[in-house]
Amino acid sequence: LLLLASFQARAQNCTSDIKKFCSGVKPGQGLMMKCLHDNIDSVSRGCAKELNQAVSEVDTKNPCSKELSEYCGDMPLDGEKMTLCLLKHERKLDSRCHADFQKQKQKYVSANPCAQETVDHCYDKVKSPALQLSRCLIRNRSKAHPSCQKQLDKTVAMMKEKNSCFDDVEKFCSHAERKTDIQACLEKNKSKLQPKCVTAVEKQVQRIKSHPCYQ
Repeated sequence: LLLLASFQARAQNCTSDIKKFCSGVKPGQGLMMKCLHDNIDSVSRGCAKELNQAVSEVDTKNPCSKELSEYCGDMPLDGEKMTLCLLKHERKLDSRCHADFQKQKQKYVSANPCAQETVDHCYDKVKSPALQLSRCLIRNRSKAHPSCQKQLDKTVAMMKEKNSCFDDVEKFCSHAERKTDIQACLEKNKSKLQPKCVTAVEKQVQRIKSHPCYQ
């Protein structure tokens, strides 16, 4: 992944070609390399040579480099998120990448019982904060495999223990995603909240008033 992301920084002969053909491309995760490769017949000879060397190097070290660039270019440089991305596009992987990915997949799915459910029902939340992804999985619990349901039940129990407003958030503020929006929603629905949640909301209000930069 780092090789994919660092091509622009180490490319000595592609500066003018990047400006000419790929000025609108956001650097990182192989997007710049992919853009130049798409224009391989038009770039300068020095850039083409450097590009082909880089592609060969990345492909040797990572059998899924092409797929990561093509399908996961908008993902953060995070191993877990990249694995989920490959899982999402598993049927599109070529034979070499697919064989390599199977080794990662078995270990990853074993450690993450809700991996497939994440891909099937909550993939649009993978790039979001972990709380949003957890809430999405919890809402789709009925569609989950028993092992994932068991994991989600543990997650819910832990979240309820740490958050006095868990049930009220789901009841009145399920549309809110950012913590600031959730707080605003709870304050708006204060008269309907459970007593323990009211106390938590009031404490948060006091924290915000005491520290102007708290939010």
